[in-house]
Amino acid sequence: MKAERDKPVPSQTYTRKPAGAGEIPDGCGVRLRTAHRNDLDVWAYLKDVLDRLLAGCTDYHALRADVWKQTHPEQVRTYRAEERRERADTTRFRRARRRLLEKVDKRQR
Repeated sequence: MKAERDKPVPSQTYTRKPAGAGEIPDGCGVRLRTAHRNDLDVWAYLKDVLDRLLAGCTDYHALRADVWKQTHPEQVRTYRAEERRERADTTRFRRARRRLLEKVDKRQR
């Protein structure tokens, strides 16, 4: 009879992948990250780029995320810039508050 500890943990059982499974080719991964950084609808961008490449497009400059963003303004996710701005404001507020509380605390000592 096997000891209880010899049983595989469920997370180990279901998360194992064969070698190479789930890996994104480097060029594709770079395109996805760049599209995300440029606040693009990633799937619309990737689909358009792949469709153009399959159609024989050789104007690779036009496929860059920053250039594509200028020609497809309807695919820009504007709410992402607002989220970043709100996050930065919150961080600035917390830091200022922390500095103020530290000054007050030092004065009380």
